[in-house]
Amino acid sequence: MAALQGDAAKAAEELHEAITELRRIKKELPVTTTTNNNNPVVRVEAGGFALWLAAMCCAVSVTFGITTQNQLTREIARKDAEITRIDEQLSKANSLLSAIWVQAPHLKPKDQKKE
Repeated sequence: MAALQGDAAKAAEELHEAITELRRIKKELPVTTTTNNNNPVVRVEAGGFALWLAAMCCAVSVTFGITTQNQLTREIARKDAEITRIDEQLSKANSLLSAIWVQAPHLKPKDQKKE
């Protein structure tokens, strides 16, 4: 039992010496009065190939938009003209059919005779 008390006393003395050494080291460290301001900063550094690639993509997009706009305008005008032509043909066919039915009402389909 005396051996255990001796070991405990020795361990307590070593612990006291270690704490004293830590306190001495802490006093020697420089004291900073600044606070820790962690402000998040997002930095974008674009240059070289990435910037060149983005500029080329924009140029291709603008060129494509300009060229297809002319083609789309022509195609829409062509389709409008075709629709107008078909509407005129349909109107002429309806007029002709109405004239035929006036002269020969027996040719009119049965479901349209009631109108």
